[in-house]
Amino acid sequence: MSALPRPDVSGPSRRLNDALHDLHHRAGWPSLRTLAKEAGVSHTTVSKVFSTAALPAWGTLELLVEAMHGDTEQFHDLWIAASTPTNGTQPSTPQIAGRRAELDAVRRHLETGTGLLLVTGEAGIGKTTLAGAAARSSAVVVASARCRPLSTPVPLMPVADLLRDVGIVEEASWSAAVLRSCPPWVRSAIAPLLPELEVESSPVGPDDFARQRLMTALVVLLDALGADRPVGLWVDDLPWADPGTLDLLDLLASRPAVVPTVGTWRTDDPDTSRDHLEWWDRVGTRSARIHLDPLSRDETAEQLALMDGTTPSPTRVAEIYRRSLGQPLFTEHLAQTSQSGDTVPGALAAVLSKRLRDLGPAGWLLTRTLGVAERPLTVDQLARATDGDVDLTPVLRALVGQRIVSGSDDEVQLRHPLLAEAVREMLVPGEAAGVHVRVAEVLSELPDPPAAEIAAHWQAAHRPAEELVWRIRAARSAEARFAARESFPEWARARELWRATPPPEGTVDAPLAEVLVRTIESAIGAGQGVDAVRLIIDDAMAAELPELGRAEVLLRSGDLQAGFGDLELGLRQLDESIRIHLRHPPSREAAHALETRFNIMSALGREDQVRGDVDRGRAIARAIGASDVEAVFQAQSAWLRLLNGDAEEALRLAQRAVRKSDPEWDPSGTIRVAAHASEVLLAGGARAAVIAAAMAPALEQAERWHIRRFFIDVVVSVVSEAFLREGDVRAAASVVEPYLRNVQGAELRRCQRAQSAVDLRRDDPASAQARLERIREIDNYGIGAADCDYAYTDVLLWSGQARDSAAVLDRAIGFLRHGTLALQTAAFFVMRARAAADVADAAHVGGTGRIQLRHEVEALRRASAADPFGPQAFGADLAANTATWHCELARITAQDSVESWARAAGEWDGLHRPHDAAYCRWRAAQSALRRGQGTVAAKLLKRATTDAREHVPLSRAIAGTAAR
Repeated sequence: MSALPRPDVSGPSRRLNDALHDLHHRAGWPSLRTLAKEAGVSHTTVSKVFSTAALPAWGTLELLVEAMHGDTEQFHDLWIAASTPTNGTQPSTPQIAGRRAELDAVRRHLETGTGLLLVTGEAGIGKTTLAGAAARSSAVVVASARCRPLSTPVPLMPVADLLRDVGIVEEASWSAAVLRSCPPWVRSAIAPLLPELEVESSPVGPDDFARQRLMTALVVLLDALGADRPVGLWVDDLPWADPGTLDLLDLLASRPAVVPTVGTWRTDDPDTSRDHLEWWDRVGTRSARIHLDPLSRDETAEQLALMDGTTPSPTRVAEIYRRSLGQPLFTEHLAQTSQSGDTVPGALAAVLSKRLRDLGPAGWLLTRTLGVAERPLTVDQLARATDGDVDLTPVLRALVGQRIVSGSDDEVQLRHPLLAEAVREMLVPGEAAGVHVRVAEVLSELPDPPAAEIAAHWQAAHRPAEELVWRIRAARSAEARFAARESFPEWARARELWRATPPPEGTVDAPLAEVLVRTIESAIGAGQGVDAVRLIIDDAMAAELPELGRAEVLLRSGDLQAGFGDLELGLRQLDESIRIHLRHPPSREAAHALETRFNIMSALGREDQVRGDVDRGRAIARAIGASDVEAVFQAQSAWLRLLNGDAEEALRLAQRAVRKSDPEWDPSGTIRVAAHASEVLLAGGARAAVIAAAMAPALEQAERWHIRRFFIDVVVSVVSEAFLREGDVRAAASVVEPYLRNVQGAELRRCQRAQSAVDLRRDDPASAQARLERIREIDNYGIGAADCDYAYTDVLLWSGQARDSAAVLDRAIGFLRHGTLALQTAAFFVMRARAAADVADAAHVGGTGRIQLRHEVEALRRASAADPFGPQAFGADLAANTATWHCELARITAQDSVESWARAAGEWDGLHRPHDAAYCRWRAAQSALRRGQGTVAAKLLKRATTDAREHVPLSRAIAGTAAR
């Protein structure tokens, strides 16, 4: 290929980029993909290094220079120069992931410290990055040098590099002037280090004397430099330093030196010589030290953001952190590679595999077992997993010394997940299966065996019969923790195994029907989506099952069809399921089927057709001694009492059902009962604090077990709505927002409706509208769809889209015009009348047109199967809604009065609904202004302003009226 584009940069960055392009030319212009393959990064990354103005990470640049057989030392010097500010001002804090306290400490030492500060940590932990960032951002002159692993050490080469870096060989530099001010013998003593100084040689006596003279000269010179201006030294990679450099640092560390020094030291390196370790024992113990640990998950995310220039997704962070464990060098390589899965990037693979190839047979046997296990093992477990043929102690001692294995107490493991990945990549065909079998057998003997791990080992060993047993155990274990996202893949895999090879009868402890049903339920709980769940249900419906097994599948299919598909088919399937169950002895599944049918029919306003289901359910609960099941039906009977107009008894029954639950013994059942009871408490007019207190045990269990299913959706949304009704938007938000983090699509739809109401009141109608539009695509029947339309209408009205809101409400009222639902629609008709009045006001409709709009609204009321404002209607807010309804009807024809709006406001006051009361007083004030009653209007607006707190659109409307 030809030359690559060059970025528009200048100064040190230009010199670095020019050198890179020159190297590319000398290497024969290899293609981007060739370089990417050699360096183990993506071709896009290569292109960015060559052609963008951004300074590349040193790790990336180093790999590319090596791939083109360039001088990495030369390029590192160019990179340091390009990353160092040249404007003479105090550099800003450099971009570095985490390490804030450590960075401040190193920088503070360079600026105000004395002696030697050692930055320690394992290879790749970020010692050079930290020290370099501190040097670049320091307010003093920092000279740097890097020790190199040369085959033959060159005496004091890093010291010579330090002096050159401070400019001492440049005649016009400040440091050269300092050298000239020193006694002449200083210059002649250091001249052997710096041939550029060009001094006449003079005899200095024996070598020992020359060495002593040189060390003294260096100390004098450094003191002189530090006295002239603030200076700091940074020496990188001290385990590779020559003895003379170490001796100088020892000397500087043992005296109150003017020039502070920072050195980096690689810990736990088996290649560190004995002489260097003795220096460490002598000097390191009396020097200040900062030890670097791996980065946290959040700090790893910060590192990825700095590398990518964008915020990484949580999935990317989790995957890379799982493999790197916060080791910055590993993170950098993993982030730059285009490979996916558990393939180790090329540059790291070469390093890791080299370490593993040096192992003997016994060492490989243990390392292989730990790599396949992917977990710590006790020494006894490791012995059994390796057939017990190896004396582990000497082998483990060698592996620890080679930094392959680490351990604590009686457990051992590979030092890093990437080592385990490298081990698995080195296994030859047929080698892994036997190891997986032995590891699975060892793990299965634990008191609490990790079922999912064991199943994975049996799968890797190609043993489906054993795998099926442990998949089912893993699925049940996840269900016990209410972890649907974990249980679904286990049940799905069990279903797949059963389909491929049905197990002999009695070999697994779950019938096929249970596997199918649990797969369906966990798929729903894991948010797999309607289409995916339908496929699973279709597969289950096609299976040959005993009658009760078929009834269980019919129940799940009917529930799904009623919720998202064919309502009538869903109800027929539920009816068939119930008929089968009632032919058999009482069971929890029978009660579950009755509960499900009642819920669906209640959402359709057809409770009269299934009132008997509540009595049957309670009888079944008593017959099987299930008080938790009886509590569910008691809560449902409370709803029936509310429909009959006995609100006081309904509230009592609902509270009693909640108290009957045992949250510690049955968290899921507690949440189910709470869901049914919460609807009764809200509709019955209980205060928000009362509802929140009653729901607290359910919410605590949901948080403890991270339960995010349908029933908790009901509980959370009801508590949030109760606070919204009382004007406490902050409390409503604090309830609902934690449940919506990372929620997508159709999950927790009721909570999303509640959140949209919070967003609207916080003056973010755009977010509210977008959220509701997504939900409206899914909710398409019954009270759920109508409630969504109601919330959507509220947003449209406050956004000035009254005409659109009228059409939305007509659809909602259409859903609710039948059965008992029609008796719950007073608020919908109030909103519909408001929409008509807003249309008339916005379009300046005349008298005849206004009368027509009113007739349309009244016609909707007449078309309802039951009068929402009649004697059979129910709800604690019925009187307030009725008063507001008459006011809005009168407003359509511009005949509303101050007195009627004030009466409606008083009704809302009695219910502790300040926003609704504020709205009515605002309308009353508008009516007063039309009549010329300015004083009355001012009083109404003052009270409305107070009550409208936390409702930004309403507050703005009130303020607008007051400003006229």
